[in-house]
Amino acid sequence: MENIDQDIIEQAIKHKNEEEKSLNLTIYEICMSIFLLLFIINCFFGKSTNEYIAMQWFKANDKFYSDNYAHVGHENNYSNFNLNSPFL
Repeated sequence: MENIDQDIIEQAIKHKNEEEKSLNLTIYEICMSIFLLLFIINCFFGKSTNEYIAMQWFKANDKFYSDNYAHVGHENNYSNFNLNSPFL
């Protein structure tokens, strides 16, 4: 009788350990799913935010780069050529 009780207790402990391992795996799977979802959301919103910031920067600096770096050579046959450009 005592041997049967001991077997039942050992089986209960094994079952409890297996259940804890299963619960830990479930928690890890849930966390990884959440991180994957956040990564995908960040890709879409981060890309649109980056494009918006880049377009603002381009609009702010377009004239400077066009005046200073768009013309190669010393000829004055360009319509908006800036003679005061530091490039010359």
